[in-house]
Amino acid sequence: VISGPASCSDITVIDPARSNTVLDQFSLPPTAPALCMCAVPPIDNSSGTVWIGTQEGSILIHSASANRRCCLQSACLSEGVHSLMYSNGRVVAGLGDGTLAFFSHTSAGWNLQSHTVMALGANPLQPVRCCLAKSGRLWVGYWNKVHVVDMESRKVEQIFSVSERSEQQD
Repeated sequence: VISGPASCSDITVIDPARSNTVLDQFSLPPTAPALCMCAVPPIDNSSGTVWIGTQEGSILIHSASANRRCCLQSACLSEGVHSLMYSNGRVVAGLGDGTLAFFSHTSAGWNLQSHTVMALGANPLQPVRCCLAKSGRLWVGYWNKVHVVDMESRKVEQIFSVSERSEQQD
């Protein structure tokens, strides 16, 4: 759970089997308010992780089990990270400038420095608000539309409006 004022973020880890049991609690630096997070299950011999996206464009990777307070890996992107989603060995970050950043897992682990970026729109740029993976497709909420992206080819297959108002972002 992410909580706290806009200037900082407190992370609370709750036991999913016992919702009233707090397993850990820690704060992120005040310069890095968190906007989103996602759980990444264990892959190969690695343990599960939690990815945290921040307003200034950092992705922070923490262990999902032992020593949660210690950041295992981090990356700094060009824009704020507004959404994170895991599917089939990949993490997709929705960024503040309307782009998606794709991160892949290899036998050596997560390579955060070598990711691919895909733009969804042109000016005026808006943040990617949400992403959902289903059947090899990524459903992306951007501006007042949903973009359906093939996750292998990273090409937009379909775009449809969800609102008549062109300025609506929600």
